[in-house]
Amino acid sequence: MGIFGYLQDKKSISVISKTILDERFKKNTFKEELTQASEMFLFYHARQITPEDRENVIVHQPWTEKYRRLIGTIAVNDEVNAFDVILIQENSSLKKTWIGIKLNLSQQKAHFLYIVDPEGVLYASWEYLPESITSQLKMKSGEKKAEPWEITEETLLKDWNSN
Repeated sequence: MGIFGYLQDKKSISVISKTILDERFKKNTFKEELTQASEMFLFYHARQITPEDRENVIVHQPWTEKYRRLIGTIAVNDEVNAFDVILIQENSSLKKTWIGIKLNLSQQKAHFLYIVDPEGVLYASWEYLPESITSQLKMKSGEKKAEPWEITEETLLKDWNSN
């Protein structure tokens, strides 16, 4: 396997972990614990975003690593690798930057859990997101790994059915 194979595997999520994580999202206690940690992280970092020229939708790698460490006791082992911190620039004249947590469970399942606006308002349901944000997110097509702006479902965590 070598060092390259080890480093590559370290940032991915195994099929078993994907299945377990998918099942854990069906438990309200898991979602509540993840929501508490995510809200704290997003509210803090929404205030830390500095205006700069950037792509409209990007993975913020340093914050992704920080978030993964934060939720490491909630999403265990390689499960944390399914989560990314994404910055989304508004499609408006204001060009404000929003921050979100995206879940990439598989090529068939990539969507946001939460999105916070620059004023610190948390969105946990897709229907309340403004068009200036939803227009930046496109439905994924094909079998390749989802880009930061690609989603497979127009949902946030509260839109999911609880089992």
